Amino acid sequence: MTFPLPAIDVLSGVKGAGGSWDRYRTRVSKRPEFAGEFPVSVLAEEIMMPGEGQIRGLMTMAGNGALSMPNGKLFEEALDELEFMVSVDFYINETTRHADIILPPVGPFEKSHYDLFYHTYDTINWTAYNPALFEPEMPGYTDFEIICELLTRLVIKRTRNPFKKLFATMVGAIVRRWVTPELLLDLGLRLGPYGAGLNPFDREGLSLKKLRQHPHGIFLGEHERCLPERLFTKDMKIDLAPEVIIADIPRLKKRWLSGDPSTPAEFDMVIVGRLQNRTLGWMHNSHRLVKGRDTCTLFIHPEDAAAREIVDGSVVAVSSDVGSIQLPAKITDTVMAGVVCMPPLWGHNRPGTRRAVANAHPGASMNDITNQEVMDELTGNAVVHGVPVKVEPVSPDQ
Repeated sequence: MTFPLPAIDVLSGVKGAGGSWDRYRTRVSKRPEFAGEFPVSVLAEEIMMPGEGQIRGLMTMAGNGALSMPNGKLFEEALDELEFMVSVDFYINETTRHADIILPPVGPFEKSHYDLFYHTYDTINWTAYNPALFEPEMPGYTDFEIICELLTRLVIKRTRNPFKKLFATMVGAIVRRWVTPELLLDLGLRLGPYGAGLNPFDREGLSLKKLRQHPHGIFLGEHERCLPERLFTKDMKIDLAPEVIIADIPRLKKRWLSGDPSTPAEFDMVIVGRLQNRTLGWMHNSHRLVKGRDTCTLFIHPEDAAAREIVDGSVVAVSSDVGSIQLPAKITDTVMAGVVCMPPLWGHNRPGTRRAVANAHPGASMNDITNQEVMDELTGNAVVHGVPVKVEPVSPDQ
């Protein structure tokens, strides 16, 4: 098998890069960690349940959990119970409206960019650096500068030893003055598989200076066979049938393939999501991407529509065991009978937000009808497809 060898190989030599599971568990519902993370489906309960270890403060960064997390309205209730919340975001959106402080970074064209994540599995092995296109019109800070400042202040605040406070203050001042993303990027390129180390006279090795000279990027060569050498498992093999997954299959069959007996009979359909290239949630405040016909619609099969007296374009109510939403119906045979389909990440109808374009095209949030307690037992990830629902027409006076 072949994979790219990126200019900055973030997986090389990283302890735990091979993943992990169940090293520790959440406080309330005892869900296992997966790859060093807990599922967001349990975040609300970790905030709302009193006791030792209760989450009392939260920092969000360019996220909108009110629309992207299961049972978004419950998550918003949890945010209101926090003692303090800070958001790094330049929007007052459905989530950041709950923050005590919003720290807006400069815009995406006012800062440089280098991709560390997607290069790890590119189909073409290449690299590129994108400098900032514009100088900020007013003094501002990048995400990097904001996070560095927050971390410095947290360390100083949490440290009682006066000498450690002084040391943290000095280190913070040095970082703010000398450490930049460009410096770290240059070191990463020089010390990577295509760089020449710290040799200042080497002109062939990859460096930030060389990337700047190639604004359209540099091709790093064809993919080469790299397994099992780049595996991070102890036996250098990929386990295609882990015992923990095999052992879970009987439960999976009983609950999902045979149907959940606890589901009320009125929820006689299931809903799935559909992604749209032009209308992902973070793009909804761009007029060019949301203008035209309404794309937040519910696809429904002609047979199901006829049985419920639903006509094309009419507003329907979609209800689950945790909530109900309304949106226009689109009758189409591109979905199976018994299944309805809608795009996620809409629902810009909360008060107190300041996104004029998005609010003018609110749509409905699929996660307002997603139950955060229905999840994959192994990872704790919420089940967001195949959710049992009831679909019925909405009269004009409702």
